[in-house]
Amino acid sequence: EIVSYWPDCKIVHGRPRHPESQGSVERSNQDVENMLRSWMTPYRALFGADPKVGLKSTNLPNSVIKELRTEEELEDIMRSSQTSNSEHDKQLGDEEVN
Repeated sequence: EIVSYWPDCKIVHGRPRHPESQGSVERSNQDVENMLRSWMTPYRALFGADPKVGLKSTNLPNSVIKELRTEEELEDIMRSSQTSNSEHDKQLGDEEVN
């Protein structure tokens, strides 16, 4: 995958499990790692993935997300979702008492 971003990259395979005996390879690996981090977001460099933001990080089904046209529609759906969750939690609490 890295070769697609960096066509002049030369991959050197070292001996497995002996990084201490291959200082130049390890130094090159560190340089490549630092270069890759320089064009990644800090989150991606740390976790290896982009953060989940926006509607994809909600529990809303994709079918609902695709139908949204305005911010007001989203607010209505979120309000109704919170209301139904509150009612569900209350029902669970009532069941535990009985």
